[in-house]
This record gives sequence, structure tokens and C-alpha cells, in this order.
Amino acid sequence: MPEIAKLFQSGKAAFIANVGTLVEPVMNRTQVAQFSKQLPLGLYSHSDQIEQWQTSVPNSRAGTGWAGRTADLLRGVNSNQTVPMNISLDGGNVWQTGHNVAEYSITPAGAVGLNNYRANWQENDQLTQALSQGVDSQLAQQYSNLLMQTFSMRKKQAIESYNTFAAATSGPLPGAVTFPSSYLGSRLEMVAKAINGRAGTGSLRQTFFLQPGGWDHHSGVLSLQGQMLPDVSAVIGAFHEQLTAMGLQDSVKCPLTVPWNLRSVPDLSGPCGQPC
Repeated sequence: MPEIAKLFQSGKAAFIANVGTLVEPVMNRTQVAQFSKQLPLGLYSHSDQIEQWQTSVPNSRAGTGWAGRTADLLRGVNSNQTVPMNISLDGGNVWQTGHNVAEYSITPAGAVGLNNYRANWQENDQLTQALSQGVDSQLAQQYSNLLMQTFSMRKKQAIESYNTFAAATSGPLPGAVTFPSSYLGSRLEMVAKAINGRAGTGSLRQTFFLQPGGWDHHSGVLSLQGQMLPDVSAVIGAFHEQLTAMGLQDSVKCPLTVPWNLRSVPDLSGPCGQPC
């Protein structure tokens, strides 16, 4: 992991090891076996521990995550609410779910719009024109049914979010940084584009969710990590290089939690102006 090593040696990355989801300190196996201490719900269950990392509630079920609850309080600092504060590159998640907010899901290629819909549907493509005109006609309707009202409103919001986000992230990134063409690399490159386009989306605060899997190594730990960790290092290195080219290397906090066998958190620390 040469890129991570370079960041660590220059004081730009730190490792927080042996961090778990405890309710209270547990000193030894006897306390676990005798239940003399409060233990996390579903201890040793991978899915339960993932949920607890995302909710910050280790001793009960929770339907909201700490990024979502934060967005409930802070989303008003963004001047434009068309694109939500919480952006996910890996679909729905509890971490970005609040009482009043949810994640805005995108792909490594950007925002996802309606298939075959064009706002400027006056085109030579008759199929696109017909489909787009049909959507516009539907959205122009006034519905008395609450479900149809909500469906129409959500569709309008989705179209507005797509148009705003796509326009804000359409330009090239500065610095000609090359990201690895991997699962993690393509997603963090899109994160960089979203941060770079923050003026277009009116965002002063953003969170980004990525969830690359495959870390549950029951055997062959060294060989498997030998294949996976170089990519993590290269991607984090490229991301930091990109942030530096954008002049934001001290304004983005990027915690990367690697669960189960490798419990460490590379932390690109700054004043946390724009957490990701």
C-alpha cells in the first residue's frame, strides 16, 4: 500500500485500530461469556455489526443512521435543496437515512434519469419525443388521489435533481488525475466530480456512501488482502491527489472502514468542511 504509506508518513493519514461497536468497555472473554457487561445486539453477526456502524446504536434496532440524523439538522445550510445532502454510490442504506431525509442514489456514471426521457423532447427521434411528451403530460395533471399526487411530485423532484446534478458534474476534473478503473476507483472518481460541482448543486455540506464488499475472509487472508489492498491504496492515493488539485485536501474527511479481518480506518483528516 505505497500510496497510503506515503500519506501516513507525511502526516496526512492515520490508522485507528481495534475499534468496535461496544456498548461499554469489555475487558476479557469471561465478561462476555457471563454476560456481566452490556454487549452489542447480535454480537458476531456481520449484518448486525454493519448496521451498528451505520446507526451508532449498538444495543437496539434503529431505522435511522447518524449521517441521516446529521442531515436532518444540517441540510438547511445548502442553498439549493434540489439535490439532497446525502449521496449514495451504492443504493439504499440506513447510514444516510434520517427522520426527514434519505439518500440520493447515483451511479459511477452520474445521476440516473428517466429512460428515454428528454426535457427538450422536440427532437427527430419520434420514440423519445412520444415517451417524453407522455411524461410531461402526466406531470402536468392535477390529481385528487393522494398516492398519485405523491407519485407525480416525486417524479418531478427526480427530474429536477437529475437535471441539476448532471449539469453540475458534466465538466472535467482539474489536474488530469487518473483513477483506477475498479469498483472503488470509479465510485470515488464520481464523488470527486460531485464535490467539484458543489457550486452547481448549492452544496456546502455533503456525505457520500460507498460499500465495496468482499472483506469477509475466512481463509487465505494474506493472499486475498494482497490482491485487494493495493487497489484501496491506489484509489485513496488518487482521491487525495484529486482533492489537492481541487484545493480541497484540507476540507474533506474520508474515513474508510475495513471490517472483520482488517480493522483499521485510514483517515484523511482536515477541518471537515465537506465530509465524505
